[in-house]
Amino acid sequence: MIENAKHLYYRGVLSSCNYTCYYCPFAKKKASSVEIERDQKALMRFCKTIENILFKERISIFFTPYGEAMTHPYYTKAMIQLAKLEKVRYISIQTNLSFDVNEFLDAIERSGVKKEKIKLWGSYHPTMVRAEEFAKKANQLSLQIDICVGMVALSKRAQEIRELKKYLSPDIYLWLNGQAKHKIHYSLEDLSEFKEIDPFFPFEMNTRTSFETCRSGSQSYFIEANGDILPCHMNKRPIGDFYSLEKNLKPFECHRKLCDCYLAYSNIKDIRMIRFFGNTLPVRIPQKRKYKAIFFDVDGTLTDSNGKISSSTEKVLKYLHGKVKLYFVTALPIEKVRKKCKSIWHLFQGGIFSNGTHVVDFQLEKDEFQMIPDKTLEKIPEKILKCNKLFFDRKPSGETLRVILPKKWATLWTEETKTYWVFDGIKAYRQSIDASKTKGVDMIRQWKLFKKEELLVVGNSHNDIPLFRDYPYSVAVLNASTSVRKEAYYQLNIDHLPYIISLEIVKGERT
Repeated sequence: MIENAKHLYYRGVLSSCNYTCYYCPFAKKKASSVEIERDQKALMRFCKTIENILFKERISIFFTPYGEAMTHPYYTKAMIQLAKLEKVRYISIQTNLSFDVNEFLDAIERSGVKKEKIKLWGSYHPTMVRAEEFAKKANQLSLQIDICVGMVALSKRAQEIRELKKYLSPDIYLWLNGQAKHKIHYSLEDLSEFKEIDPFFPFEMNTRTSFETCRSGSQSYFIEANGDILPCHMNKRPIGDFYSLEKNLKPFECHRKLCDCYLAYSNIKDIRMIRFFGNTLPVRIPQKRKYKAIFFDVDGTLTDSNGKISSSTEKVLKYLHGKVKLYFVTALPIEKVRKKCKSIWHLFQGGIFSNGTHVVDFQLEKDEFQMIPDKTLEKIPEKILKCNKLFFDRKPSGETLRVILPKKWATLWTEETKTYWVFDGIKAYRQSIDASKTKGVDMIRQWKLFKKEELLVVGNSHNDIPLFRDYPYSVAVLNASTSVRKEAYYQLNIDHLPYIISLEIVKGERT
C-alpha cells in the first residue's frame, strides 16, 4: 500500500528547459502555455492528494522534472505547501539554480515554513554558466537551507570540476555522475581524481541490481503526472494508480540488468551510503552531525604519500578551526609532529602523542605522561639492547615513555610486565598498560566533559582500529587498507569531512 511509503519521487508534465545543453533532449524544447497549465494542474493535484493520504510514517518527497522547473513560481508554492505538512519530513527538487535565489529565499521566509524541510539538488552545466556564478548561488542558498550540487564527470572536463570545487563552500557535497554511455572509458587517473572529489563516485561505476535489498516498490515509489505508480523511474510498468481509491499495489520483480542512475541505485540498501546520507539519501545530501572535537592520526591521514601536508588538507583544517576543536592522535612523539605539521600546528588544541603515553591540552595547560617503570626497563634482553635499531622515546626530563624496535625483535621480550606491545606496520612499541590512543582520547574527553558521540576520530592504520571500535563515529581515509576501512563508520578523506559536520548558523554566516 502507498501508505507504507517513506519516500516519493514525483515527475510532472514539464519537459522543457531554459538551458540549451547540447547533450540534453529537453534543451531543444521550450515550454508552451498549454504544457505549463497542464503541469501546474497535475502538480496541484499531487499536492492535494498528499494532504489527504494518511501515511504510516513521515515521508520525504523529491521532484525530479524533465527540464527546469524552478523558473516556474508554482513549484516554489508547491514546495512550501508540502513543507507545511507535518507528515512531510522534507521536500526537495532537482534544479540548475538558474532561478532568482533572493526571491526563492524571501518566499520561504514569508511563508514561515521550517527551512530544514526545504532541500535542493543543484546540477551544474558548465556550457551554460560560469563556475563562480553557479557556486555563488549555491553558497548563498546553503546558508539557509540544505543543498548538494554536482555535474557529469567528463574526463575532458576535470579542470571544470576542480574549478567548481574551488568556488564552493567546503561543506557543500559535490557529487559526480558517470557519463552513462562512456563509463568504461575513464582512465585510472580519472577514476582516482574523481574519487578524491566525490567519495561515492565508485558507486557510479558499479552498475548493479539487487532486488532483494532494494526499497523501490516497498518503501519508495515514483509517481508520474497521470498517477501511475512505478517502483522507480527505471521500472516503467505501473504497479498502481496514485489517484485511485484502490490503494493496493501490484507485486513486481525487478529484471533490469543495470542499475546505474543514482535515483535508482540509491534505493539499494548499502550501509556506507546510509551512514553518509541518512534520511536525506534520496536527495544526495549528507547527514550532518554536531561534533565538538575531531582527533586526527598524522602519517597517512593528515600527510600525503610524500609525508607532506597538502594544500587541500590545510584549507579544510583552517575551515574547521574555531568551529570544532582539533586534536592529534598519533604514534609519533610530539616534537616529530610539530616538525611534520608545522603549517597546521597552530590550528590544534593539543593531542595524544607517542601512542597515548603523552597527552596534551594546550588551552587547559595539561601535560600528562605514562612512563615505563624502571624495573621493566631492567628486564630488556641483552640481545635487544645491542640492536642498532632500538629507540627510546623519552620525556624531556629523561624518563622512558616507549621502547621502539623492529617488529621481528618483539618476540625476544615476552616477559610479563606492566607493559604491552603495540604493533604498527614493521615497528613494535613497548609501553605502559595505562597508555593507548583510546585512553588518551578518553583522558581529553574527561578533561573537556565531552560525550563519546560528540567526538569524531580519523585515521588510516591498524593501530587506529581499537579507537574506531570504542567511539561511535570514526573515519578511515580512502587510502587505508580494506580491513581498516571496514572498522570505521565512514570511509572518507580529510577534504570530505565538512560534508558530515554540522556547524551552527548565526546571522546568516557559518561560525
